[in-house]
Amino acid sequence: MTVAQPTRRTVTDWDEFTGRFDAVEEVQVRARVGGFVTSVEFKDGDMVHTGDLLYVIDSRPFEAVAEQADGQLADARAKAELAKRELDRGLNLVQTSAVSEQAVDQRRQALQAAHAAETQAEGALKAAQLNIEFTHVIAPITGRVSRHLVSVGNLVQGSDNGASTLLTSIVSLDPIYIYFDVDEATYLKNNRLWFEGKRPSSRDTPNPVQVTLSGETKPSHEGKMDFVDNVLNAKTGTIRGRAIFENKGPITIGTTPPGGSDEWVMRKVFEFYKTTYNDVRSRGGKVILVSYSDLTTQYRDRNMDIFFANLAVPGAAIQEASLGRKMRILPMDDDLIAFMEGQGLSRGVIPKGSYKDVVNNDVDIPTITMANTIVANAKVSEQDVYAFTTILLKNLDDVRRVHPAFKAFDPKDAVKLANVPLHPGAAKAYRDARLLN
Repeated sequence: MTVAQPTRRTVTDWDEFTGRFDAVEEVQVRARVGGFVTSVEFKDGDMVHTGDLLYVIDSRPFEAVAEQADGQLADARAKAELAKRELDRGLNLVQTSAVSEQAVDQRRQALQAAHAAETQAEGALKAAQLNIEFTHVIAPITGRVSRHLVSVGNLVQGSDNGASTLLTSIVSLDPIYIYFDVDEATYLKNNRLWFEGKRPSSRDTPNPVQVTLSGETKPSHEGKMDFVDNVLNAKTGTIRGRAIFENKGPITIGTTPPGGSDEWVMRKVFEFYKTTYNDVRSRGGKVILVSYSDLTTQYRDRNMDIFFANLAVPGAAIQEASLGRKMRILPMDDDLIAFMEGQGLSRGVIPKGSYKDVVNNDVDIPTITMANTIVANAKVSEQDVYAFTTILLKNLDDVRRVHPAFKAFDPKDAVKLANVPLHPGAAKAYRDARLLN
């Protein structure tokens, strides 16, 4: 006879329900002004970000109205200035009884009316300028866009009361909701456990939720309770609950092969975020390590989500990749930049206007910078390296014209930023130029 000692452990009791996924945010994109569509700026089913341009409506009629309103404002200001001068003269003349008090009151009223007309003209101009702005229809949220419902050349109606033309729709993807209906018996059981202090209520506690997708045999996603409805459905005898889950899909990220600065910097960024290439692959994603030309092709053909490049600005590969597909350069946050500074890199920005086809080209983008280094083999003679370095130092204007990234080249900084030992010949040239002690 076999005897076993009983094991004491906590057993979690799970309730199972059938649920359905739903977007956290869903927006119908409608025209706010009427006119003919001149451009559709997105691909059906593409990912868009807040502020991305979706449609362009012919703005010429609104520009004409704005010019007219600008002229009316200028006229109103001129009349207000004239009325002020008339009042000032009246106030001087009334002291000598050259004009009556009644005339002064009339001039004062005329000035007030002129100021009112000026305010109306300013409002009309602002409204006209807003209408011009509304001819560029932008994405209000980040998410997956539907198909375009209006093509170029069609007339759309604009309105603020819901009667305007529907252009497309956008749904957010991450995070995502799952709704499910809890039967009355389970609801009463859990309520009783809550009253007894044995189970926290999902109304005020994010109790864990696991999801098993169709075709799976075990849970593959973990989330938490987010909402419980306030009433039982009398027809079905159920109460609706909602959980929220992260919904980060697999990504494909690409850079150049190991051995160059691009891949090294990308690995350091991964290190900061405590992730690895294998983590990307384990979630169904890919890490592509190929040449710049192949990266550009992969990105433009939509076979790659993220293009990681460590290039002098403006980088030709970035310019080419952004021509065939919308691109947004991701800014680095302060914590990441501080970490990268600890790796020997420097804080910098990509100046606005550097890449005209990039979505966020209108702002400076925080990033890190790396010094360019000319490497000389230790076997090269001191005399040859000295001569080469001296030529560079004596022709700084020519060096700065080699590439836009060299415009700010300063040999004083070059000595400080050198991340490898100086060749004796280079050190001698810097000393002779009084740039090194």
